[in-house]
Amino acid sequence: MRVGATGALACGLALTITACGGAATTADSTTPTAVASVAAIPTTTGHAVAVGPDTVTRSGTVAPAGEDGTVSRRVVAGRAYAVGDSVMLGARSCLASKRFAVDAVGSRQASAGAAVIAAHRRTLPPILVVHLGTNGGLTRPWVDRIMRLAGPQRLVVWLTLQLRNDYRRYTFENRSNTMLRAAIPRYPNARLADWNAASELRRTSWLGGDGIHLTAAGCRGYAALVRNVVRAG
Repeated sequence: MRVGATGALACGLALTITACGGAATTADSTTPTAVASVAAIPTTTGHAVAVGPDTVTRSGTVAPAGEDGTVSRRVVAGRAYAVGDSVMLGARSCLASKRFAVDAVGSRQASAGAAVIAAHRRTLPPILVVHLGTNGGLTRPWVDRIMRLAGPQRLVVWLTLQLRNDYRRYTFENRSNTMLRAAIPRYPNARLADWNAASELRRTSWLGGDGIHLTAAGCRGYAALVRNVVRAG
């Protein structure tokens, strides 16, 4: 979905490492609460059959956090750890080839992603990549919570959202992206990887028929975007 008349042009295809326009939205200052999902939260069995934006079937992975907060507490190996939903899941192999440890599952909400990060907070590597919000959006309190969990010593890369051009259904996309572009520059150790702007310019080649999930070319483009933002530090 286009970021607005000037947003995509301002960001262009550049591998964005700073916020790209957008005025700050009114952010909740209350404790984060789970955003209503457009798809079911995956179970802790490691299998997810989702409906809505995150329509995937997956098995044999680390159990994601469920509504009860249960989550695998394994030690995260490597120098970079990526946490996300099914969009990131589509880039898992490409990220892994660049030595990112990836924990991505379909239908994951911000609350579940924060729970995963909280469970690993004592063993998080120096670099954390976060792509959450495909299912119901992302609000400022969740960004603040994850940044607190990561701590000031880690580089945290946030990806913007790219959804189908269905403005009546996905009303949260622009709101979430505007919030991210305003919030990320306020953290010295946070960087923005503007997936929305980068993929908008290559929608037909990088995105599948649903306008959300990745093609093989999108997998490579996603991983290159993340890698370049991390390298820029």
